[in-house]
Amino acid sequence: MLALAIALIAMWSCHAGGTAYDADTKEGYAEAVKLILKSVDPATEKVYYMKFECSQEHGNRLETLTIKVVSDKDMAYSLKILLTGNCQALPMEHLPHTFEAPIYKNVKGIDITHFDADKVLDQINQAKKLIPEGGKYYYCGGTIYAAQTYADVPDGRRIQIGWDKINHPSLPVNGCMTIPTELSLRTTKDGIRLFCQPIREIESLEMQGGEWRDLSAEEADDVLKEYSDVDVVRMRFTIKLFTATSAGLSYQGQNIIDYDMNFNRLNGTFYSPEDMTSMELSVDMIVDKYAVDIFVDDGAYAHYMQREPKNADGYHFWGDNLMVKSLKITPLKSIWE
Repeated sequence: MLALAIALIAMWSCHAGGTAYDADTKEGYAEAVKLILKSVDPATEKVYYMKFECSQEHGNRLETLTIKVVSDKDMAYSLKILLTGNCQALPMEHLPHTFEAPIYKNVKGIDITHFDADKVLDQINQAKKLIPEGGKYYYCGGTIYAAQTYADVPDGRRIQIGWDKINHPSLPVNGCMTIPTELSLRTTKDGIRLFCQPIREIESLEMQGGEWRDLSAEEADDVLKEYSDVDVVRMRFTIKLFTATSAGLSYQGQNIIDYDMNFNRLNGTFYSPEDMTSMELSVDMIVDKYAVDIFVDDGAYAHYMQREPKNADGYHFWGDNLMVKSLKITPLKSIWE
C-alpha cells in the first residue's frame, strides 16, 4: 500500500573538539542506537532498514545513519542523522513524501533495544578477512548484454536470458533475446566457477538429425552439406588438434569458432580449458538466422555473436590435422509451431 511518510532530516549542531566516530570501533554504533531510541518508540514502531555510511568512499569515519520506520498504523518515515562528532541531533525540517510502505504486522524489524554494537564490530572484522582470491571471472562474452536471471522456477534452477546486441538487415528492428540458459556453480581445480548451458527444454524443439564419430575435417564437411540451408540448427561436436595451432568452424565464410591454441583465445577472448594440456574443444551451439549462441566445454564459457555471411559456402571445419571426434546435428523447429 502507499502510505504518506514524513522524512525527518536530522542535522547536527557540532561543538568544537567533538569526537568523530571510527568505523572500526563500537562507540559510533552504540551512540547511533541511543539517538534512534530518542526518536523511535519500540512499542509502536519498527525499524526495518538501517544503513551506516562513511564520509567518503573507502573511508573509515562514520558520517551518516539512515533508518526507515513503520508504525502500528502502517505509516512510514525515514530518519537521517549525521554522525560526525559529539553533537546533539536537532530536527531541521519535515518533508512530505510518498513511498511504498510495509505492513506493520508483516515486518519483523530490527530489535533496537537489544542492538549489540560488539556484534556489529565483529561482523566488520570478519568481513575484512574476506580477501579476494583472484581477479574478476567471466563466464560469457560477445554480443550478450543486460542479462536477467529468474530463480522462481519450480525445480529450483537459475535461468538466464540476455539481450543479444545484433542487427537484422531485413527487419526494421535491432536485437533479440538470447537462448534461455541454466546457470550453475561447479567446483573446478581452480575453485568454484559459474557455468552456463542451454536449458533442457530446447530439446523439445529438436527434429530428427544425425550423429557421427571419428571424422576427418573433410568427412565432417560432407556430412554438414545437408544442413547448409537449414534456418536453425543445433550442433554439438568435439574437435581434437594434434598441433598447437588455430582451428575452428566457419559458415558462409564467417568463422563461428576460432580457437587459437598458441595464445589461448576463443573468438578473440582468452580461454583456457581446465586441463591446460588438453588438445580438445567441445562445443554446443545453436545457429539461428541472425545469431549464434555458443557454449564451450559443457558450459565453462559461452559466446554470443551475430551472423555475418560473406558468401554462400556451407559449414567448413578448418585447422592443421584436425579430427572431429564426435558430431551431432539436430535442426530446430520454431517455438511458434
